[in-house]
Amino acid sequence: MDDEISDFVDDPYLLNVAISRAKKKLVIVVFGNEQRPERNISELIGYIQYNNFKVVESKVYSIFDYLYKQYEEERKEYLKKYKKISEYDSENLMHGLILDVLKANKYSSMDVISHVQMKMLIRDIKLLNTEECRYII
Repeated sequence: MDDEISDFVDDPYLLNVAISRAKKKLVIVVFGNEQRPERNISELIGYIQYNNFKVVESKVYSIFDYLYKQYEEERKEYLKKYKKISEYDSENLMHGLILDVLKANKYSSMDVISHVQMKMLIRDIKLLNTEECRYII
C-alpha cells in the first residue's frame, strides 16, 4: 500500500509485468486521478480511459482504505466511536468493524475479545505438528 505514487510503484518494468500477467482482470487503485502527467501510472490510466475500459470512481471500499493519508480525518472520526484496543490503527479499525457486524440481530448473542493467546484457544495439542505447537506457545 502506497499513499503516494513512488518510483517503485511507477516502475515501467514492474507495471509491464503486472499488466502482462493479468489473466482476467487488472485492478489498479489510486487516490483520485490527480497523478503527475509524466508518471507511467498516469499514462496507463489514460490508456485505460482512451480504450474505454472500465474506470470506477469510488469512495471507501474497505475499512483499510482509512489507513491512507488522504482519509486521516475520516479514520479519526471512525475510531472516535470505539475503545482503543491497540496501538495500531489497523487493529482498531478491524475491531470497530467486527463490533459493527455484531450489532446485527443474528449476531447479537456474540461478542469479541482481543489479544487472546492461541494456547488459550487450543487446549489439546495432540493433533498439532511440531511447528504448529511452537506457533501457539
